[in-house]
Amino acid sequence: LRDKFVFGQFVSSLGFRTPKNLALFMNGAVCWLDGRREMALDDLCGRGDYDGDYFCKSLSGLGGEGAFPLSISAGRLFIGGQEINLEQLKSKISGDYLLQEAVAQHPEMSRLYAHAINTVRIVTYRDGGQVRVLYAAMRAGTGGSRVDNANCGGVAARIDLANGCLLGDGIFSPGKGARTLCHPDTGVAINGFQIPCFQEAVQCVTGLHRYLYGIHSVGWDVGITPEGPVIIEGNDDWGGCFPMAFEPDFKARFLQVCAAVSKRR
Repeated sequence: LRDKFVFGQFVSSLGFRTPKNLALFMNGAVCWLDGRREMALDDLCGRGDYDGDYFCKSLSGLGGEGAFPLSISAGRLFIGGQEINLEQLKSKISGDYLLQEAVAQHPEMSRLYAHAINTVRIVTYRDGGQVRVLYAAMRAGTGGSRVDNANCGGVAARIDLANGCLLGDGIFSPGKGARTLCHPDTGVAINGFQIPCFQEAVQCVTGLHRYLYGIHSVGWDVGITPEGPVIIEGNDDWGGCFPMAFEPDFKARFLQVCAAVSKRR
């Protein structure tokens, strides 16, 4: 789960929808997976051979740190519509990075916030031979951010598992804000906002968790596209601060689930 390249290869091999891995940035080179071609990073721009919309993320980054969208048009580099040069790109991908295809967001999710892929976080756990859902929330970017993560200023809201609608207020990470009734940029009301394809997203992650027989609980990040859900990441260290903020008895409920596992062992 923690190596984003390995995760993408694993998920796609099982037939689940996930952003396609295209290349690795390693040691100043671009290693394309298609045909196993390797080229110097300097050759990425200056010509139109590699034009397209992509997303870059650190192979082992957490909380969206260092992730950014990359567009190449006529050999020119752009991040969020702003042109950058090759040296600026190199400074952003220090270390090993993954290049993935860009994900097109469902129009309803873009109505909430269009500058980032607003993901659904679904936490699943293994209950004997069954995989069940423990908790779900939605995260949306704010303030022009290209990622939805809370430590980057994103807002989170709990999802009603029965109908896929948001419940109550949106909340921010400590130090980033407090609570809000609507999205701070778009003004879209949070309570009652319907997540498209939510039940399909639940089916995807519970189905995938069945193959991860050695991991008790996983926090899945799922993007919603016009064609349906796409599994972006899985997190074994999914954090409990937001679930406990939304649900006062969440800690006790989770510990009860863990205790049930210990008894079966």
